[in-house]
Amino acid sequence: MKLRILNNSIRFRLSMTDLDTLVQKGSVTSKLPIAHGIFFSFGIQLLEDGAHIHTNLSDNQLSFSIPKSKLQHLQKSNEVGIYETLIISDKESLTLTIEKDFKCLTPRSEDETDLFPNPREHH
Repeated sequence: MKLRILNNSIRFRLSMTDLDTLVQKGSVTSKLPIAHGIFFSFGIQLLEDGAHIHTNLSDNQLSFSIPKSKLQHLQKSNEVGIYETLIISDKESLTLTIEKDFKCLTPRSEDETDLFPNPREHH
């Protein structure tokens, strides 16, 4: 799982295994070592009920709770992602993107065997 933060937006990129694990087991988490014994974790959990996305930040862990129906739709469809704007306050919002991670069209040194086939690959 990849995480990108830019200003007031957060983008998760999920591999095929990440998305399958999330739908089947209910959560997916990545852990980043920051300093000796200190980690930053980020992840997504499924909500069985509900229609809204929830956020939480505690103990160096950033987590998002997403309705299961939204993730199942992403998994089974040709949709690229889920796009939501969360209202934090009257003056603040957070744009959340959860996307399938596609293989690059140009050669790279990264292992892309677990990434989704790029829809532009055949054009």
